[in-house]
Amino acid sequence: MNNFEPHQASFLMTNRCNARCAFCLVGDYFQDPPKEMTLDKFKTIAGNMRLERFDNVMLSGAGEPLVNPHTLPIISYVNAEYPRVKVFLITNGIALTRELSGQLIHNNVSLLSFSVNAGTAAVYQRTMQVDAFDRVVENIRYYQELAKLTGK
Repeated sequence: MNNFEPHQASFLMTNRCNARCAFCLVGDYFQDPPKEMTLDKFKTIAGNMRLERFDNVMLSGAGEPLVNPHTLPIISYVNAEYPRVKVFLITNGIALTRELSGQLIHNNVSLLSFSVNAGTAAVYQRTMQVDAFDRVVENIRYYQELAKLTGK
């Protein structure tokens, strides 16, 4: 008898992105209208897969999860319905505003992983193909400071 219990469920939140990374194939998946995870879809999938049996839920994308307007409501739903399940989120940090930082911390995002892919603005511009390096660095710093202040 197998006593396997799943540990992490991963959800692709959107195929839209606010960068055009040179190494990413997301551009091949862009569609109009975009494909996005909605709260209703998430509820159905989470119920069918018995999300309460998982330890973590990873919200990522074949794109940038923070451009999906349903991401925050999904995080709130996980907190309310599956309080023992930790929420992980992967972001490029471009859309991470100060307000959104506060909301992610308030909603107990356990792990926020930043996909920056460069150490300088010039390399970032070549790699991500957008001019957002300074903004991303500032967004990360602000999130770190806020997390420290709130003890999260």
